[in-house]
Amino acid sequence: MMACRMPPLALLRPVRWSAGTRLGMMALRGCLILSALLLLIKAIRLGSS
Repeated sequence: MMACRMPPLALLRPVRWSAGTRLGMMALRGCLILSALLLLIKAIRLGSS
């Protein structure tokens, strides 16, 4: 059985994202921030009641 090996990081080139990939990542980041804010609001409401 052959083991899969990754080349050293020094030999890897940076990833070039397309516009669609960049837009998708920004949408996911926005969703994560919105979820964290809603969770914070819910925790504050539960703590104050």
